[in-house]
Amino acid sequence: MNYPDSGALFKNNFKDNERKPDFKGDGMFNGVAFEVAAWERKDKNGNTFYSLKFSEPFKKEVNEQSNNKQSFTITETEDPLPF
Repeated sequence: MNYPDSGALFKNNFKDNERKPDFKGDGMFNGVAFEVAAWERKDKNGNTFYSLKFSEPFKKEVNEQSNNKQSFTITETEDPLPF
């Protein structure tokens, strides 16, 4: 986003069923980031309108254990290796 209090929508090229939005995007209003989804609809007279849903930006939950590299401790044994 380049402008305050603005956003953008893009055609959802991954829509594979009617429940998924036709357009997706994001924006910022009063310093708060949001995601927006839009569905193209028709009213009873056949006029096109867009139904919108605003939500907090998706935050991928990070499992700390999966991000930490595994560490191994090598300890001396009573019987040394024969080679």
